[in-house]
Amino acid sequence: MSNFVVVDTPTERAVFQQDVEYRADIKVSGRCGGEATHIEILASMDGKLQSSFTINLSNDQSFSTMIELAAGGWYHLQFHAVCNEEILATADVERVGVGEVFITAGQSNSANHGHPRQNTEDDRIVALGENGWQTADDPQPIATGEGGTPWPLLGNLMIKDINLPIGFVSIGVGGTAVCQWDPDIEGSLYFRLQQAIYRLTPNGARAVLWHQGESDTVNGTSADSYAAGMKKIICQSRKDANSNLLWIIAQVSFIGEDHADKQADILAGQKKLVEQKLAFEGPTTDDLVGEKHRYDSVHFGQLGLEIHAQRWLDIIKHCFHLGR
Repeated sequence: MSNFVVVDTPTERAVFQQDVEYRADIKVSGRCGGEATHIEILASMDGKLQSSFTINLSNDQSFSTMIELAAGGWYHLQFHAVCNEEILATADVERVGVGEVFITAGQSNSANHGHPRQNTEDDRIVALGENGWQTADDPQPIATGEGGTPWPLLGNLMIKDINLPIGFVSIGVGGTAVCQWDPDIEGSLYFRLQQAIYRLTPNGARAVLWHQGESDTVNGTSADSYAAGMKKIICQSRKDANSNLLWIIAQVSFIGEDHADKQADILAGQKKLVEQKLAFEGPTTDDLVGEKHRYDSVHFGQLGLEIHAQRWLDIIKHCFHLGR
């Protein structure tokens, strides 16, 4: 029988949320063929060995365990199939990181409906798509639209501060109201959030960055209804994450002057969530109006996206201690 190693997890460019001790437990799994009795894993960064691990193979020559890596990246993981100290086969996984992970959600200005598309300046800024992790250049995978977002720009700003890999999971859907994310309604958009949470288990995300409210302004949603709807979403997300998943709620309601009289209720509903300590208060974007900030009067243009990203960074740095 030929000797080989196949690695199932982790995958290339995967980023794992660091914990309070600036580390993460990472699942490694795969299988071997041939005469190997155990797997040796070497974790290197910038050509220097950082950690090594030895895993005994199961009877079917598979392996699955957790290894601990310190915050940093990219790591290069080498898998050696070994028998009697002889390396029989090898496999490599390039670019695995431990840093900061964010779920971004809401409606169009959280998704790919800005203009123009934005790009990352560091290949350690990545996004999770249906087929794994990829460079976080717009358009973001999973989120609706084909245009631009603030997330590559946020990554560019943040990585200068923390010098760690950054991952985004963007699941926003344009034109949606809070009721469409109701976890109690079968087939609702909450499934998108639930899947993001499950895919990030067990390390999770630093926070959910929520930017939404414009459609509820149009719908005339009351402050109490908005807050109650969001509370259901937040509470269910914490059950699914099996942790106190943190939320930052942007203060957003603007969707044109025709609906200005309804904005106050949405902003009040968002404030209620902060007052009830269900979420942190996020950036306001209602002041970013006019052609200077919005290319079509609703969605952000270049300057609007840049300011949006900077405001998210300011809030995140206020809420959390990032880095190592």
